[in-house]
Amino acid sequence: MVEAKQSGTHLMVSDVRLSPDYFGAVRVNTGAVTGHVFRTWGTGVWTKTAPSVGATRVYAFPGPTSIRVECQKHAETVTSDGYTNDAWAYLPDYKAWMTNIYIQGPAWLDGVPTCT
Repeated sequence: MVEAKQSGTHLMVSDVRLSPDYFGAVRVNTGAVTGHVFRTWGTGVWTKTAPSVGATRVYAFPGPTSIRVECQKHAETVTSDGYTNDAWAYLPDYKAWMTNIYIQGPAWLDGVPTCT
């Protein structure tokens, strides 16, 4: 299911937990997702406040997640899990940056504009 742990926090995908704390579910239809949608890979991948490994952490994806990318740019070079590139994507839903290494697809995402 898609959930937010509390009001004002980011949405995340979780296993459905049927427990004494489970009170019910609501389906929210906000319309079709628009923009450039991709899927991440990896576990515990952090987003950052800026396109840099040293930037402050924003949010960690617990596992593969669908994300919307607004734009991308060349910034700090990153080497991780056998890949190296300098492409970073801006994720507007998290107001954060993520190295393109952990986004499924080519190092430079097709069809996504360059950030200005």
